[in-house]
Amino acid sequence: MPPHTRPDSSAEQDRRQQILDAALQVFSELGYARATIKRIAAAAGLRSPALLYWYFPDKAALFRAVAIEHAKLPQRLAALNLSANLPIEVFLERFARAFLEFFHDGQIAQLIRLAIVERHLVAETGFSIERDVPNNVFVFLDAYFRLKMADGTLREIDPRAATQSFLSQLWIQVGVRSFFPGLGPEPPEDDVFLPAMIDLFVNGLRSSAK
Repeated sequence: MPPHTRPDSSAEQDRRQQILDAALQVFSELGYARATIKRIAAAAGLRSPALLYWYFPDKAALFRAVAIEHAKLPQRLAALNLSANLPIEVFLERFARAFLEFFHDGQIAQLIRLAIVERHLVAETGFSIERDVPNNVFVFLDAYFRLKMADGTLREIDPRAATQSFLSQLWIQVGVRSFFPGLGPEPPEDDVFLPAMIDLFVNGLRSSAK
């Protein structure tokens, strides 16, 4: 089987997942530049690093696969079965809580730190949110705001700006709590932050007709 062919058997799928889990651990601990195929193969319990190439042609392809594997926030949001008919505060609170819980995860936070610190090296792996995660959270939230503006719940502004504004607040909360803790004043707990942020956001956009 060529190295670019995806394994079909259950055992091979399990081994592939084992490699991805080990790669996440090694990339998180050492960073992209210092991580080696030999170290990842050892963490995955492979008898020889050469076995890893059966699944991934090189380290860049492996990192890209790890990034795609862990870019699962859209699936987590889909599992919430968020209905556009929910009160907007409830919809945004559930969305925001899922977002924060996802990025507060220790390994995900470390992967994001790696992507920030080693962004030039990571860019060389070819990973792209737009291409590799087409149904990303920006697209999801942008569509929701467009719907709420169309039905008159929210006043009309550029929905992309509304989406960017909302996600920026969440990124700041994740950044100061999980990515780079200790860099500034102690941030509020999520249970304090979310209601206040959503109230300010929704009341700033709510249509006067509603």
